[in-house]
Amino acid sequence: MTQDYKYLNFPSKLIRVALVTFMISGLSLPTKIVFASNLVNYSFMKLEQIQELIARQVNGWETANTDQIIADFAEDSLFIVPGTRYQGKKAIQQVVVSHFADYTNIKITVKRIIFDGRDGAVEWDWQEENKATGELIFAEDAIVFAVENGKIKYWREYIEPKSAS
Repeated sequence: MTQDYKYLNFPSKLIRVALVTFMISGLSLPTKIVFASNLVNYSFMKLEQIQELIARQVNGWETANTDQIIADFAEDSLFIVPGTRYQGKKAIQQVVVSHFADYTNIKITVKRIIFDGRDGAVEWDWQEENKATGELIFAEDAIVFAVENGKIKYWREYIEPKSAS
C-alpha cells in the first residue's frame, strides 16, 4: 500500500489523508457522497418549488385542509414531532385529522426557508386555539425535511412553546 501511495499526485494525497483523518477521529464528512448511478433516484427541486410546497402546507394547516396537507407527502414518508413518529401517509393523515379535532384558528408565519435541492429546513411561528379551553398556544417551530420525486419523504419538527405574553 505504501508503494501505491507514493505515486498519487498531491491533491489525491491530500484527499486520502483527510478521509483517513475523518475516519480515525470518528467524524463524519459535512457533505454527502452521491454516486452517479444513484442520481437517477434523486429529483432535485428548485427553491421556488419548495417555497410553493411550504406555502401549500401553511395554507392547508390554516384552513384545516387535511387533503391539501397530505397531498405533499410520499406514501412511505416519515413525520416526526417531539416524542412521536408517524410512518406512512395514512398515519400522518390520522394525526392531522386528530389535531384538527382538538385545535382551530391556526396561524403560521414563515420566517425562513433553507433548501439545497433535496434537503431543507423551514422555521416558522405557530399559533393555534385549543377548542376545549379556548387557550391560545404559541410556538416557534423549526422543521428539517427531505423531498424525493416532488414529495415530502421526511419531516421532523423541533417545537419550542412560547408564553402568550
